[in-house]
Amino acid sequence: MRVIHDGVTNKYFFEMNEKLITLVSLTPKQIYEEQLKLNKEKMVKMKLVYQGGLFLLTRFFLILLMMMLFFDLILIY
Repeated sequence: MRVIHDGVTNKYFFEMNEKLITLVSLTPKQIYEEQLKLNKEKMVKMKLVYQGGLFLLTRFFLILLMMMLFFDLILIY
């Protein structure tokens, strides 16, 4: 595979599967927008993990409470 760099336009050219591929640089604005998008996606994933963990923890304690009530392990006054 042969890669050609055009120093004037700052583009890279190469051929893959008999097709000419051109790579161009991102502008600072495009880089910033991409970083914002990636950060937003990361926050959504973190929120889903937190909510999933919280759901499992709540479910665990509910099952534990039901078992304790079933086996009369809780004294009810």
